[in-house]
Amino acid sequence: MRKTHLLLLTAVLFLSSCGGDYDAERMLYNVTRLHSQTLRSPVRAAEKDFDGALKDLKGVIDKYPAWSNAADLQLMLGELNSARGRVSAAAGEFEKVIVDYPDRHDVTVRAWYALGQLKENAGKIKEAVAEYEKIMDRYPTSEFGLQMPVYVADLYSRSGMKDKSKEAYENAFAGYKSIVETNPYSKIVSAVHPLMVITGSKLGRASQTAEYLLSFAAKYPKAFAAPQSLLEAAKIYSEALKNNARALEIFSRTVKEYGKSKYAGEAQLAIGNIYALKGDYAGAAAERDKVNKLFPKDGSLRAAAQFAVAVSYDKAGRWQEALPEYDKLRSEFPDKPVAMQVPLIIAGHYVKKNDKAGANRSFEEAVKYYKSLTDDKSADLVSLEAFELLAATYIMKEEYAAAVETLKAIRSKFPADKKSEFALFKIAMIYENNLKNKALAAETYKEFVKQYPAGSLSLSAVGRIRALEKRK
Repeated sequence: MRKTHLLLLTAVLFLSSCGGDYDAERMLYNVTRLHSQTLRSPVRAAEKDFDGALKDLKGVIDKYPAWSNAADLQLMLGELNSARGRVSAAAGEFEKVIVDYPDRHDVTVRAWYALGQLKENAGKIKEAVAEYEKIMDRYPTSEFGLQMPVYVADLYSRSGMKDKSKEAYENAFAGYKSIVETNPYSKIVSAVHPLMVITGSKLGRASQTAEYLLSFAAKYPKAFAAPQSLLEAAKIYSEALKNNARALEIFSRTVKEYGKSKYAGEAQLAIGNIYALKGDYAGAAAERDKVNKLFPKDGSLRAAAQFAVAVSYDKAGRWQEALPEYDKLRSEFPDKPVAMQVPLIIAGHYVKKNDKAGANRSFEEAVKYYKSLTDDKSADLVSLEAFELLAATYIMKEEYAAAVETLKAIRSKFPADKKSEFALFKIAMIYENNLKNKALAAETYKEFVKQYPAGSLSLSAVGRIRALEKRK
C-alpha cells in the first residue's frame, strides 16, 4: 500500500507517455529530462534544484488542468514534498488532489492514505485514523478500503492502545463478514477472505474462522470464492491449529470438488508438502506424480512438488536419495526460484555435517552459479532471485562485506521492487550484528525510516536506532 519515493521518476516518465494529450505529455517529458537527477533522488537534491523541479511540474498542471493525468501528477507533487520531509507542503498537495479531482477515486483514496501517513508519522494517531476512516467510509470495497480496517487495528496495536486495537479487530471482522454475506457470489469475496483469516488470527479465533470459511463453501458451493475458502480453511488447520489430518481432508476435498480451479493445484501441492515435512518420501512422491499428471503445464507447481520430494528424503536423513531429487529439480526447472536454491541447500547440508571441504566446495559452486545469473544485464526476476541467493551465500560464508555489496546491487538494479526495501534493512543488520559498525548501522536504519516510513519494518528500524544510541 505504501508508495516508495524510488518510484517517483518511473511514475513521472510513465505519465509522460500516456494520457491522450500530446502537448501535455511532451511538456512533462521535457520537464522530466531537465530534472531527471532531482526526481531520481529527491531526498539528496539541492534545495534550488528541488524547488525548480516542483515549479516546472506544477507548470504542467497549470497549463493543462483538464489533462487526464493531472490528478496523478498532483499526487506526485505531494509525494515529492513528503520524500523531502516538507510535511506541510505535502499535506497541501494531497488535500488539493481531494478537492480538485473528486471523480478520480483511484487517486483521491491514495491522497487520503498519504495524509494519514503524514499524521501517523508525526505520532498523531487519532488524526491519522480519521483520514483512514474516510477511505473506509467512502470506498469500503476498494483495495485500500478493504485493507484499512486491519491497518487501523494494527496501528492501535503498534501504538500500545490494546483496547482500541481489540475493538478495531472486532469491527473489522464484522465488516468483512457483512461484505461476504451481502455479496457471496462476487469476486470481491476472494479479497476479503484472506483479510478475515488475518483478523481472526489477531483475535485468537483461528478455529472459528476456519469453520466459517468451510460453512461459506458449503452454503455457496458455486461461488467464485468457494474453492479459495476451502483452501484458506485447510491452511488454518495445517499452520495455525497444527491439525494436519483435518487439513489433508480439506485439501483433498478442494482438489476433488474444484479440480479445474487454480486453487486445486495449490491444494494438491500442500498435501505433498505435509508429507514432505513429516519425512514421508513415499507420500510426497505420490503427490508429486499427481501434480505432474493433473497440472502438466504448470512449471512452478511441478517444480515445487519435486522440491517437496527432495525435502522429504532430506528430512528423513536419507541424503544420498535426496541429492538426486535436488539435482533433478535443478535440471528440469532451472529458471524456477525453488530450483535456484539447490546449490545453497547442498552447501547448507555440508555445513550441518561439519564437512568443511564439502561446504567450501559447494559454496564456491554456488557463488559461481549465482554470479553467472547476475552477470546478465537484464533486470529480470531470475536475476533478482540470484542476487538474493548470492547475498545469502556470502552470509553463510561469513563474507559480510561481499554480502553488503550484493544487497546494494539489488537496490541499484531493482529500486522499485519490494525486495529492495528488505535489502536495505538487511544491510543495516549486517553492519550492526556482523561487521560491528554501529555508526553505519544507525545511519542505514535512519535511511530506511526516511525512505520507507510506512514500511512493515519501519518500527523495527526505529527500535534499533534507539538501542544503538543508548550504547553510545
